[in-house]
Amino acid sequence: MRAFTLLEITIVMLVVAILFTLAVPALQEHERSSRLADSADRLVRLFRLARQHAMTGNRNTQVRFYRFEDPNVPGSIEAFRAARLTTPSEDGETGDQISGLFLLPTRMVITDGEEFSSMFSLGEELTERDFPTTGGSTVDYVGIEFRANGTIDGSPSARYFLTLWDENRAVREKPPKDYATIQVDPVSGGVDVFRP
Repeated sequence: MRAFTLLEITIVMLVVAILFTLAVPALQEHERSSRLADSADRLVRLFRLARQHAMTGNRNTQVRFYRFEDPNVPGSIEAFRAARLTTPSEDGETGDQISGLFLLPTRMVITDGEEFSSMFSLGEELTERDFPTTGGSTVDYVGIEFRANGTIDGSPSARYFLTLWDENRAVREKPPKDYATIQVDPVSGGVDVFRP
């Protein structure tokens, strides 16, 4: 019976270490891509729920997108990181909450440049007080409204879309190689997702 030599064990351990080193970035990329796909799917469901609520309740419904720095990540940028459904009120600050707050996963953001997220040019930026994730401070938001007939409150000829990406992977002037764009048809209220 022959045992393994120290050299053979060292070579095997070296090969395993090299394979592990090559596999980790691929696994991280897969995890990031999964978070992006999940976030896009959840936002699509939020838009569809807003349209359904507006039509069945015969009342305008607003999807609010909240802009803030991630309190859990030092040095994070101020970006749109959360969304919620509400029924808008006259003063723009209050309204009945229809859904809970949907927070994007850490480091996932909706970019606010008009080139990548034209939807935010629909409404003016407003402020909400006592926002839960920022320790009760005020945050800015933009509301996208679905009318009771299922259309978006805006120009029927415009293209309304928003783009999600990982804030670590993108320069604000151009998208990273992995992103998701959600487009809402202003007339039908239909929602589509596009990914490269």
